[in-house]
Amino acid sequence: MAKHVTNHSRNIPSSVSSKTARYECDYILTTLGVKSHGTITFRRNASNKANFIRISPDVSPVQIKELFFQQCQHRRQSLVISITGSAREYNMKSKLFQIFRQGLLKVTKTTNVWIITNGIITSLTKLFGEIIRTNPDPSHPIHLI
Repeated sequence: MAKHVTNHSRNIPSSVSSKTARYECDYILTTLGVKSHGTITFRRNASNKANFIRISPDVSPVQIKELFFQQCQHRRQSLVISITGSAREYNMKSKLFQIFRQGLLKVTKTTNVWIITNGIITSLTKLFGEIIRTNPDPSHPIHLI
């Protein structure tokens, strides 16, 4: 659960320092028609923060990709995992969950990966959220988009 949300443009991207890069980022945010953006600080771990944006559903995927590349300083991800699922409840057996969790964590440690969800709370996105929340290696964050 989020502790508080700070809504200010300097957090996206937080690592941009040059005026040119800042201008490019502002241009992308304006082009995408970003409705709101900022940083979420999570209650359980105040040092765990995440940037967020809320955009219109009619924005081109190419424009969104440009924003993510800008955020990551033009480093391409080696792997993108897209999670989609139905609203139907799905319960994974404990043993299978552990194997799946270990495999996903191994992949995230060995590659530069984004995990993209539709943002809708389903049993499948909850499953990925639980795995990411319990990431044993905070020095190697998992990017959930």
